[in-house]
Amino acid sequence: MDIEILNRSLFESKTPLLALPVIENQEYGELNEVNDKLSNVIKELIKDKEFDPKPNQLYLLNTLGNLPHKKVLLVGLGKEEELTLEKIRQAYGSCSKFVNSLKLKHYSTILLKSKRFKPEEITQALVEGSRLGSYQFTKFRTKDKDQLTKINLLSIITSNKEISNSIKKAIILTDSVFLVRDLVNNPSSLKTPTYIGELSKKIAKELGLKCTLLNKAQIEKLKMGGLLGVSKGSSQPPLFVILEYRPNKKAKTIALVGKGITFDSGGINLKPWDGMKDMKEDMAGAATVLAILRTAAMLRLNINLIGLMPLTENMPGGGAMKPGDILTTYSGKNIEMLHSDAEGRLILSDALSFAEKNFKPDKIIDLATLTGACIIALGTQAAGLMSKNKELVKEILKASEETGERVWELPLYDEFKKDVESSIADVKNIGNPKGYAGAITAASFLSEFVEKTPWAHLDIAGTAFAEEPGPCTALGGTGFGVRLLTQFLLNESK
Repeated sequence: MDIEILNRSLFESKTPLLALPVIENQEYGELNEVNDKLSNVIKELIKDKEFDPKPNQLYLLNTLGNLPHKKVLLVGLGKEEELTLEKIRQAYGSCSKFVNSLKLKHYSTILLKSKRFKPEEITQALVEGSRLGSYQFTKFRTKDKDQLTKINLLSIITSNKEISNSIKKAIILTDSVFLVRDLVNNPSSLKTPTYIGELSKKIAKELGLKCTLLNKAQIEKLKMGGLLGVSKGSSQPPLFVILEYRPNKKAKTIALVGKGITFDSGGINLKPWDGMKDMKEDMAGAATVLAILRTAAMLRLNINLIGLMPLTENMPGGGAMKPGDILTTYSGKNIEMLHSDAEGRLILSDALSFAEKNFKPDKIIDLATLTGACIIALGTQAAGLMSKNKELVKEILKASEETGERVWELPLYDEFKKDVESSIADVKNIGNPKGYAGAITAASFLSEFVEKTPWAHLDIAGTAFAEEPGPCTALGGTGFGVRLLTQFLLNESK
């Protein structure tokens, strides 16, 4: 969806539909944007309870007065004192979905006036919501494809000339979210480790990033036993992708690590069908890291960024690792592998150690669709955040508030480490056999592979893939984490 600014009044702009933001108790008659006749109609609809201007409520009416628009869509935003940027974002996400259902390719809106937020902030939220809500994955649709309609233009009617940078930023961010969504939604037969590696190399070349692809022989030479062990049952060779964005030697260095299981069958401990059918999503962490590196380069953030993506399938082939196997990791620590479906932490163990030893970053954050236990604990509306560094937790929570991508801190007490102690190796890859605190024991396992660097773990198992559409999401990949960690990096670069 393209965005344009129309420096003209409502009475001069002609689009098929006008999306009109409505705040409770707003006196439209006092605003020049809306004529008296339409203002009175809105008041009557609210009075008669036909339209309730609560967040995400929509009401379609034929144009009234002398407006040139064929239709007017009232978009509820709730009370002024309770307005948030996330409510604006979701309202316009709902708006785009509705406009898509009307099979319209173009609509317009006016730039909301609010005492709570700057026009630039409102613009970014508006554009993000509109574009995120308009997303459709139609790559493999052939039946009635010519009847599918996708919005290609949103016109913002305003005399404010200071919002163009906010529009550009929102487009870069949402395009990066779409990159993740497309990758997650693609079938695993297409997005092999090799495919994602080549895509990473292509993006890096376009944006001036350094890209290093370590093949199986190089991974073996580095003794990355976690990544190698998981890959043993697959016919697809593993790959370790390293992306580097270094605009300033004196700036902070942040390492991002993303889990890249391009398909997770569970290995020898095979998943049942209902647990396996969506496992093309298990590389969402790696895709998010790739998208954040893209975003940082395009926004020219003043921060050094390292992206690490261990990539492999987890399959039950004849050479697959077996429960009881011992894996020697890059760190030199030995893992007792007791469950092959606890594989994400195995490949992350190598990547975390590699990040700390070779790049000596100021902070490390990993993203992973790691545990079903996190979905049980938090559902699909928040990612699990685990770290012993309170300052880092505070910074991620701040970015969460600013972007509306929710995270919730879970405790990472030392006592949980007992659950991953092994009697024959340094650590084992499953926690309490009864499944207690599964998300936390997985994080406790990962903490064994970061020695000194401030580190945080984000379990995005519940937020990376949507089984039901939301205002700003469609079925499938959500792209969760791109906006969250980009905002974190923006805050860090300041």
